Amino acid sequence: MTKDIACYQPQCKEKNWTKLVFDVDALWHLYTSAALLNDDVMNGCAALLSDAFLESSTVLFSMYDLAALRNQSESETIWRYTHKLKFWMYTQWVIPIHHKHQVHWTVATVNLTTKDLELFDSLTDALESERDIQDVLRFIRMITTCARKQGYKLPPSSMASWTMTRLIAMPIQHNGYDCGIWVLLQICANPLSLYSLSTRNMEFNVRINFAMASISAIDLKRSNISNTPIYQMALTYKRI
Repeated sequence: MTKDIACYQPQCKEKNWTKLVFDVDALWHLYTSAALLNDDVMNGCAALLSDAFLESSTVLFSMYDLAALRNQSESETIWRYTHKLKFWMYTQWVIPIHHKHQVHWTVATVNLTTKDLELFDSLTDALESERDIQDVLRFIRMITTCARKQGYKLPPSSMASWTMTRLIAMPIQHNGYDCGIWVLLQICANPLSLYSLSTRNMEFNVRINFAMASISAIDLKRSNISNTPIYQMALTYKRI
């Protein structure tokens, strides 16, 4: 078995995704039920999800974008990371969040039209959720200010009239490794206009569905993974 066993060229080039490579290690993390999903696996699966909804008004940020802000990167650096997304053209932003100290994933959804920020945390940690919200607000202010300086039209970066919501009040994750899967499900739920997820979803082997969706899209050279039967099957598992 070669190191690079699965490659895919996303169609959504304007969303800053280049060729994806799912190597042996990445696929092992997807297939192994108790394995944590790392940055590369999360980025790869998120890119495939983004590619399945090319007509969506949603833009998906990289797993590394908010991390750059938390690592005290300069605004110019974060602008360099994010401007290829053309995020100012989209009304809904999905921002994945990695908690390295907890080895945990969460995700924020920002609606510029309604001025809503929704945070999804499968463990519902109140303190970490508040930190996430504050960091996402800083991130929004920073990239909005950068975009406006470049002449792109975006609302003023003031967050005074925004509404912040934690999507779930009780934990729906009951182990120490499925947070990445829950985040991918929530990312998928946004373009599908699904509001919430339930623990029933985890009765199915979601990891295998994502992995097989990736491989089938690559092997069949599909232009869009939403056309693959196994991906359609995976989507049915995410409906309430």
